Amino acid sequence: MDGERIERGTERLGEGAPESPDPLAPLPLRRPAPAHWRRERLLAAMVDEVAANGYEAVSVVAVCARAGVSPTAFGDTFRSKEECFLTAFDSLLRQLAAHAISAYHAPREPPPSWEERLRAGLTACVAAIVARADAARAYLLAAPALGSAGHVHRELTMAMFEDTIAEMLRDLPYGEELGWVTVTGVAGGIWRAIETRLHEDRAAELPALVEPMLAWVLAYVREPSPPDGSPPVQEPQLSARDSRVV
Repeated sequence: MDGERIERGTERLGEGAPESPDPLAPLPLRRPAPAHWRRERLLAAMVDEVAANGYEAVSVVAVCARAGVSPTAFGDTFRSKEECFLTAFDSLLRQLAAHAISAYHAPREPPPSWEERLRAGLTACVAAIVARADAARAYLLAAPALGSAGHVHRELTMAMFEDTIAEMLRDLPYGEELGWVTVTGVAGGIWRAIETRLHEDRAAELPALVEPMLAWVLAYVREPSPPDGSPPVQEPQLSARDSRVV
């Protein structure tokens, strides 16, 4: 009896039911997408639009179309195209920094030397920039046109890059800690090399500069004095041209 009841109930539930849809097909949205989803879609679309067309040519409508988000939702998320642009590239820069730090700290067997970890971090940083070279170049070209907001954001970008380099210089093999002025000098030389090639649309040259960048960092790392009291070997002084790693 119970079995018959279950059978009849199953038949009633199946009456008029459509065929089972493709399980891999996307489900229709029954409610508005969450705010964080809209935000991430808009940020990614802004980066792609600016990389493809340049900041000045990008419109909010184009960003929304690429993101699959309505202009009304854009207005609920960002106050302006400029705010979306600066937020998008702040997010991108944070991803690049995290990529470099992750490579620097990645466990390996056998455990790598500090120099090998530094090389891995610099290599990952350069690779991430080259992968988004069009977007990075568009950002560098557009930021000055944004006036004080662009200037402040450029300063924050440089500070973020300095923090990334500082993280990789935190545990030097000789137990010494570099002062912040030195760290900014190291980071400035590397950033100048990156920025120059992005401006000149020569990002493809950056991977070949990893070893010169590494040498630039090592030039600031002083070995302790030998046990016999003789002074440590002095690193050669770099010329202004060398300091730009060009």
